[in-house]
Amino acid sequence: MNKKTFLKIIIGSFFATSMVYASGAFTPQVKSYHTMSTQELQEQVEELSLKGTLPFEMGVELMHRWSENKV
Repeated sequence: MNKKTFLKIIIGSFFATSMVYASGAFTPQVKSYHTMSTQELQEQVEELSLKGTLPFEMGVELMHRWSENKV
């Protein structure tokens, strides 16, 4: 296998993988975190964090709620 063919395979693999992630195929199906209570959100964040699938925005929302409750 020459270098060009190998490079095409690698680039194609990255492209296919990025398309799968961009399509949301690995996004966990959860209730909208905006409508959750803080306790529900905290439990969901913990569960998704342990699985390694925690959306960044969801974690930020929980931190925002924690900072509001302490004021």
